[in-house]
Amino acid sequence: MNDIERLNSELNTLNSRLQKIEMEFSQFDIARVKKLEAHVLHRIDMRSVSNRTSRRKEREAVLKFFEDVSIKDLVRLKGKAFGKRLFFLGDFEKARMDKFRYDYNQSIERFFITEQSQNEQQKSNQKMIIDLEKQLKELKKIGFGGLFSSKPSKKQYEQKLNSILTRLSYLSKIPYYSNSYIADEQYLYKICKLSHKYYDQVSEIDKKMTGLKKEIAEFKKQEKHNLKMAKAAAYDNETRQQSRRIKPQIPIQSNCPYCGTEIGSSSHLDHIHPVSKGGLNIPENLVNCCSTCNLKKADKGVFQFCREQGFNYEKVCDRLLVLGKHI
Repeated sequence: MNDIERLNSELNTLNSRLQKIEMEFSQFDIARVKKLEAHVLHRIDMRSVSNRTSRRKEREAVLKFFEDVSIKDLVRLKGKAFGKRLFFLGDFEKARMDKFRYDYNQSIERFFITEQSQNEQQKSNQKMIIDLEKQLKELKKIGFGGLFSSKPSKKQYEQKLNSILTRLSYLSKIPYYSNSYIADEQYLYKICKLSHKYYDQVSEIDKKMTGLKKEIAEFKKQEKHNLKMAKAAAYDNETRQQSRRIKPQIPIQSNCPYCGTEIGSSSHLDHIHPVSKGGLNIPENLVNCCSTCNLKKADKGVFQFCREQGFNYEKVCDRLLVLGKHI
């Protein structure tokens, strides 16, 4: 098993784990989920304590999420830009202000409304309203008195009166949600609860899969490069074998066309335009030169070689042209 096969095997194992998790989310009807868009926006806009800028960004993220929501999106719901707000209703903002770590693994049940919790809250609020109305009645009956009176002063009376009226006004404005709203809330809770349950596992799997895919891509890139180099080497080897067969056809001049010194008996056959850079194996691209220039030139072009060795490029080109070579 090579490296790519090994990595693909690990990737398939992780993908199987992810598919099992996604299967649990298949119980949710995507058409029904899409109808929760307004409900989710309401939770973020009306039931959180975030600032206006944060809410706007989260609102945009919600609209984008519901454009083409899928099972994969539901699995990763907690990790979305609006996920924390959706799950915890801005409760974590208090932790941020008080500079302590918020527990994002806690149960999210208390952040979602049920018919039972709403009834209990309603009863509690009614009890408080009755109690406050009783206090208001008694306060008005007592009234306020002067400097030597046992009754509260006018200032104390007005302060207590305003306090009771403010609390009554607040309690009377608390909204109570319809049965359809609570049904949507509970459907959303089921999705969030499952996403909350698998959040850490899915995050870990996604991270590992991203790393494995990157490794596979690198190995494939290397394989492609190795294949390219192998083909180039094979072509280079074949070209050089051909050049040896052609060598007798290339006349040996007395002087090296590059440095101008006498060649002598140790001539080397050089590709003017290097084979590694697409040079052809034809007489017009082959020239006999001294061994020193051939070894130094290697796979360099004529201009680069002349520049490095301090040769006059124009004179070298003239010598090659006189020999009938292509420049």
